[in-house]
Amino acid sequence: MADYPINIPALWVPAVVKGIKTQLRLPIPLIHPEGRTLASLMPLPVPYKPGDRLWVREAHALCHAYGQDRSDEVRWGPWGGLPMAVAPTLDRVCYYKAGFDRCDPPRWRPGTSLPRWASRATLIVADVRACRLWDIEVTDILAEGIQHGRHPSGICVYGLDRDTRHWLAMPTAAYACAWVRTHGKSGPASWAANPWVVALTFKVEPHNIDKMVTP
Repeated sequence: MADYPINIPALWVPAVVKGIKTQLRLPIPLIHPEGRTLASLMPLPVPYKPGDRLWVREAHALCHAYGQDRSDEVRWGPWGGLPMAVAPTLDRVCYYKAGFDRCDPPRWRPGTSLPRWASRATLIVADVRACRLWDIEVTDILAEGIQHGRHPSGICVYGLDRDTRHWLAMPTAAYACAWVRTHGKSGPASWAANPWVVALTFKVEPHNIDKMVTP
C-alpha cells in the first residue's frame, strides 16, 4: 500500500466528495518517456495498485487564520458556513472552489498546489485496469459520476447538471461531453482518438488521509 496525491478536475469534485463517483479514467501516454512505443510496453504500465490511498487535490484558496480558538473549525477564516480545513499550525485555512457560493471569491490556486493537510477526501483503490476509452460500459459511466433522470418529456436522460433539460438520451454521449469538458482544448481530439486509459475503481472516504481511522 502506498499514498499518492491525485488531481481531480473541478467538474468531478462534487461527485467525488459526495461518494457518487467511484471510478476515474486517466489517459496513458502513447509514448513512454524513454522513447519506447506503446506496443513495446504491453502489458501497459499503470501507476497505482489495489490498496493504494489517493488523497484528492482540487482547486482551492489558502487564507490567513484569524486566530479563533475553535475546535469545531466553523469559522477560522473570512467565510463561515463553507467547507474548509485548518492547517496543523493553525495559521492558515483552506477553502475549496467547488461549491463556493459567495460574491467575493479569493484567489484560487490549482489543485497541484493543495497541501496534504487540506485534502478533504481519500480514494481507496479497489481495482486498476488498462482499457480503451470507448470500451466503457453503462455501469461504468454511472460509476464515473454521470447521473440519470427524467426529461420533462418523460424519456430517460443522462448528465451532470441539475437541469435535466440539457441532459442526453445516450449515457455514452453524456460521458463523452464530460470527458471533453475536463480535457480542455484537447478534449474533442482526445475522445475521438479512443486512447488507452487506466480505469481506477475506488471507495471514497470523506476524510483527510491523515485523519482516517485505521481498521
